[in-house]
This record gives sequence, C-alpha cells and structure tokens, in this order.
Amino acid sequence: MKKLISRIDNTVFIFLIVILLIVANIIVSSVETGLGTKLDITRNGIYSLSGKTRDILGGLTENIQISSICKSGQEDIRIRELLNKYASASPFVSYKRLTGESQLPNWFTYPDESNSAVIISDSYGSMYRVYSYNDLYEFSDNGEKTVFRGESKITSAIQNITRGAFSTVYVTSGHGETPLKELGRFSRLLKNLNFEVVSVDLSSTELKLNPRTVLLVMISPKADLEESEYEAVMDFSEAGGNIVLFMDRATFNIGQGKLQKYQTELPLLSTLMESFGLGIGKNIIYTDNISRINLRRSSLMVKNIYSDRSVIISEAAEVLIMGKEDIEFKSILTTFDDCCEISVEDMENKVLQTKEMRAFNTGVIAKSGNSRLCVISDSTCISDDALIIEGNATFVKDLTEDMMPNYMNNEIGEKSLFVKPADQRVRDVLSYVLLILITAISGGIIYVGIRINGKKEKVER
Repeated sequence: MKKLISRIDNTVFIFLIVILLIVANIIVSSVETGLGTKLDITRNGIYSLSGKTRDILGGLTENIQISSICKSGQEDIRIRELLNKYASASPFVSYKRLTGESQLPNWFTYPDESNSAVIISDSYGSMYRVYSYNDLYEFSDNGEKTVFRGESKITSAIQNITRGAFSTVYVTSGHGETPLKELGRFSRLLKNLNFEVVSVDLSSTELKLNPRTVLLVMISPKADLEESEYEAVMDFSEAGGNIVLFMDRATFNIGQGKLQKYQTELPLLSTLMESFGLGIGKNIIYTDNISRINLRRSSLMVKNIYSDRSVIISEAAEVLIMGKEDIEFKSILTTFDDCCEISVEDMENKVLQTKEMRAFNTGVIAKSGNSRLCVISDSTCISDDALIIEGNATFVKDLTEDMMPNYMNNEIGEKSLFVKPADQRVRDVLSYVLLILITAISGGIIYVGIRINGKKEKVER
C-alpha cells in the first residue's frame, strides 16, 4: 500500500511540476505582450524602439492613444509587437487592438482597400494620423515586403500631435486648374495623413499664406497668375514657404483618342520656376520599351526617389535644371535611360523617329534658402485613376511629407527585412539554444523532484 501511495505521490508531483511550467510559460508570455519585453533577435531590431524614439516618448506630457484594426486572420505580428513597445515605453501612451468597426471614431475611413489601419491620436481625437498596414512597409516590384517603416512613421505622428501643428494644403483655383472636387482620392489621401486640404483663390485679399503651416499646390494651371497673385506667391516663397507645381504640356483625351496640347504661355509662372533654376521642356517623353509602357508610349513607368515603387506618368515633359548659385536640386522622378523626347506636333501626327535615348527628370525639388519649389511635369499622376496605382499613391504621401513646412524628420532609419544567410544561421542557433535551455531546465526540475521522492520512499521503508 505504501508503494502505491509513493507512486501516486510521484505521479502527482510530476503532474504538478508540468502544470507549473505551463502556467509559468503563459504568465511570461502575457508579461512579454503586455509590457513589450519580448526578446528581439531580429537582424535590425524590428521589434525594438530606437534610442531616438525612447527619448521622444520620455519627454511626453500628454496622452497619446494608439489603436489598430484589421480583418480577422490578417493581423501583422510586427506591427502588433511594435505598438506594444510604444505602450510599455511611456505611461502617456496606450495601445488598444480594436475588434470591430463599431469601435472606430466617426471621422475614420480606411486608407486603402486592405481594411487595416493604425490610428495615432491625442486623448480627444482632435488630432490624429491614420496609416494602413501597407503604409508601414516598402515593397519590391513583385509585391514582397522589403523594408519596415513602422517606427519612423509612428514616431513622426506622435511628434506632430504633441506639437499641435499640422500643415494645410492650399490647392489654388481660378487659373483653369484641375478642380479639387475632381481629385477625390488625392484629397482623401492627404486628409488621412491629417492634412487639411483647402481650395483657395490667390486673388482674395483675405487669404493668409503662412509659410510655417501652408503648403501651396497648383495642379495643371492653364492661365497665368495675375501680377498681385504673383507678388503674393513670391512673398510667401521669400518668407520660407514651399510650393508644388504640377504642370502639363499636353494631355491625352481618352474620349476623343487624341493628344490635347496646351499652347498658352505662362510668363509669371515661368519666372517663378526660373527663380529656382527650373523650367519645363517643350517636348513629350516616350519609350518603345513595352515593359515600361502603361497604356501608350507616352504613358510610362518612372523611378521614384522615395521608394522602390514605380510611378506612372503620362505625356510628361522634361523638367529642366538650368543651374543657379546657392540653389540645391533633388531629382524625385526620373525616367529609365531607354526614353526619347518628341515634339507635341509629331506626337499628334504619330511621327515617332528613334532618337538618342537617355534618362529624363520629370520631377525636381529646388531649394533656395529656406524655401523649396517642386516642379512635376504631369498632373495626371495624381488623378483618381492614377492614385489607384500603389506606387503613385505612395509617392504622393512621401512627397507631401517631404514638402510640408513643419514636417518633422525624426531621423529614425528604416529597417530592412532582408536577412543574409549568415544572419539567419545566427538566429537559428539562438532559437535552438533557447529551446535546449528550456528543455534542460524542465527536465532538471522533474529529475530533482523524482530524486527527492525516491529518497523519501527509502526513508519510509
């Protein structure tokens, strides 16, 4: 009978040890998730916050709320773990995973078709930023995730919210521009970044152009500025204001199936561009490389300085860099080196003669003092049809953030998802070592328990 009781005691002891190990594992996992203390053995510290972010969070004096929502079964572990890190790094930051759309604020709309979002806001919901999960990544041409941008984006949003200042995009009207009401996707995209988008009349005496909060945008003007408007724009520029011009030499009329050219001279707008050492060429860029063509030879893919995603432009001319002292130039859209240029007339008559092939600038930012002017030689790249294309939408977001006068660059680097074979082997070894340690500790506890009970059994005999 004593032997039976002893065996039962051994079995119960082992069973209790196993239960304790399971409970301990659950508790540790809960603590890791709740406090953001999970071991990060990724190559670039994807699940860790940089010292810069920790400094910013350490300086918070007001509450920041972070929420995330996604379709069932499509949760992103990288994003979830990163957001847990933010919540654990500051008592002023809270993170909540939303389980249904009924929990979303009234103003919310999904940034894209993925129906996923990270929302960063103040405690009142009056200032906010919304990013889709896709916004937090860079993608290769075949759609593979290559770079994680989560920390840089989220920390920037927190910085701007705590400063209480977000820029306003003023879109001009009164010069034959594409009206804002026809640019629904463009407006929604900027509003989801918490930028106010307003249509303005430059001739209004009540208009205030604050260079610290306003980004001035003109989209395909067909008529020139008035003298008083030109002076207001130049005063804004000289005070440090930033301007974006989307200019067109021609557009393709899909309904009529032919090219529509613009012949009106715009001397004051040209003078504005020349003051920054920029100009617009008279010819249209095209390619015979079918892998670059979108719908026609003059609708083609171009390289984008902000990411690896291509941007589709149509009937674009070359943005000329004429060079000027004390002005810095940055090419942001560039064709591949298999492109040619052709006059609008020859393009209309379909006279395409092979000429010297080279790369062309179709988007350039010029910086003079504290002011910047961006010239892009195609406005259709921000049309509703174009912004369905992921590369175009991403480009507009990145360009807007680049040109915003109070946009804060936190200098937090992007984190590559590419793992070299050597790094992968190190990670595998670490994983195996952890597994062996856990197994050894569990086995040791069970062994010690059995030994103790064995000695107890001998004493009882």
